[in-house]
Amino acid sequence: MDMRDQFRRALDDFKKKAELTSEESRYFQLSSFNDVLMTLDQVQKEQSKKKTLAFMNRIDPFLKTMAEYGKVIEVFVNMSEILAFVWGPMKFLIMVASSFADAFNSLLDIYQQIGEQIPLLESYQQLFSDHVHMRQLLVMIYEDILRVHAIALRYFRQKLWRPLFQSSWKGFAAEIDLLKDNLARHRRLIETRASLVEFEAVQNPRKQSEANFRELKLAEERRRRTAVLQWLSSPGVHSAHERCLEARAWSPTSCHWILADPCFQDWVDPLFCLSVDQREARRR
Repeated sequence: MDMRDQFRRALDDFKKKAELTSEESRYFQLSSFNDVLMTLDQVQKEQSKKKTLAFMNRIDPFLKTMAEYGKVIEVFVNMSEILAFVWGPMKFLIMVASSFADAFNSLLDIYQQIGEQIPLLESYQQLFSDHVHMRQLLVMIYEDILRVHAIALRYFRQKLWRPLFQSSWKGFAAEIDLLKDNLARHRRLIETRASLVEFEAVQNPRKQSEANFRELKLAEERRRRTAVLQWLSSPGVHSAHERCLEARAWSPTSCHWILADPCFQDWVDPLFCLSVDQREARRR
């Protein structure tokens, strides 16, 4: 499979995982690097008016590395929409997250961390030209970035993501951490100019870590689902009664002292509230 087909497959997989509508696909397909810059400028102006400016320079490493990435891959594939599906989702996510300070800062942090894991690729242009397995890393970088965006798009499409942000972001961030680890491995392979043997040796740990994460994620989802169902279910009256009987069996005479207490006996006596004459009359 040549690089064009690999990029096409990665893009199709992204559209499926992100559950893009045809309208979203068209919108993203027309996006560009300049669109992202304009969106960032617009957000910065709005935040300046509200005096809620975030440190937006954090996003610069990602912008710079992806700009170089585009120059490198255009040598091998002539597909203008490849980076459009990086810039389009990025623009959308920035616009949505900018309405909520915590989410916006967290999103900027993610872009900063991802950008720091991707080397400046133009200096390795000859390396990619000379080695097929190194060109494969270009596809894998693209796949991981699209996966980050697919996860983020699903997250920010949720209706209640704002009120649930503090509790739900941790699970989202865990998935992103896995992809950052992948990108860090790609970086090491590129910077060390890894051989084919070294490249293939890294792929097994990558696949294993992804499989382990999927298992942990499924287990956590099952645990949460069970906890919610138990919380929503009606209380087990019979089991609670059985527990009380078992507890009482340890001391059958527990609390019997109160039954012999004169004050208690007067209190439970239905005639106690009546006058002395009324009680005598009732007893006759």
